[in-house]
Amino acid sequence: MTDAENLKKGVIELGATAIGKAPEVLDAAMKFGSGRSTDTTREGYPRDNSVITLKGAQTYPSGITTDPLGYVSYMPYEHGKSQAGDGENPLQINLHMPPDLTDSVTAKWEAEEDLFAKTGQLGFAKAIGGTAAKKAQELAGEALGAVTLGVIDGEAINKSFQRQRGHAVRPFESQFFQGVDYRSFEFTHKLVAFSQEETYSINKIIKILRYYSSPDISLTGISYTYPASWRIRFFHGSSESAHVRESEWLPSLKRCVLEKVEVKHFASNTPSYHTNLAPVDIEISLSFREMEYVTRKSILNETQPKW
Repeated sequence: MTDAENLKKGVIELGATAIGKAPEVLDAAMKFGSGRSTDTTREGYPRDNSVITLKGAQTYPSGITTDPLGYVSYMPYEHGKSQAGDGENPLQINLHMPPDLTDSVTAKWEAEEDLFAKTGQLGFAKAIGGTAAKKAQELAGEALGAVTLGVIDGEAINKSFQRQRGHAVRPFESQFFQGVDYRSFEFTHKLVAFSQEETYSINKIIKILRYYSSPDISLTGISYTYPASWRIRFFHGSSESAHVRESEWLPSLKRCVLEKVEVKHFASNTPSYHTNLAPVDIEISLSFREMEYVTRKSILNETQPKW
């Protein structure tokens, strides 16, 4: 057997051995990576009643759905699945209206040369200018070219000639539409716990927002799973549940992704705690971005009052 044949046989055997041991190698690599990049597991975690067991409405304060000033509802949807929680009692967060609610549509335009406009105008200028001006420009170009021995290019000569005439080259530009930006929304909520029960309600809300805006690691350990998307709606509160209705005046949001969850645990810049050592004064800031562009059709499908 030649050296080349021996080498080929060795490579094949090595490959077969590697394939046969792939599961063990992958498992060892995952254990090695896990041991080096994660903290030691805390005893008693995860809790039996963790965020994944929550369902139904998580509300702060407790009577927010009766507030005549209204409230905002955040509902997480797992990627490719229905609402989190269960079908009969889906998970949602109800909070007071944010102090700022700004809706903007940004259309992107850019000035570029309009070849059709330029061609049409040049043709018109040639028709009314006759051949005299053209001939004079050609003669001037030839004269300058002879003097400068071709050092100055044609464009520079043309500019000099136009300057003598008191003219400047007009840019034939038009505004070209480039598309629209995704709408983004920033919401801020101040959560102050006046009772021990409210500290738990606030903690659940924070856990839901952080959990469903984060990815997970796939079973193979080599990729992320997608975070949830969010349905956001604004409601008018009422003491009678039958009279609670979605606002026809405030913005209608498309499905959103939650890009940032910021939690200030000491929003008053001073550490303060309840009797169970939970922070008292918390402020959360949420950054959402819509998953679809705004179009005329989508605007027609938005909520609005009857005119």
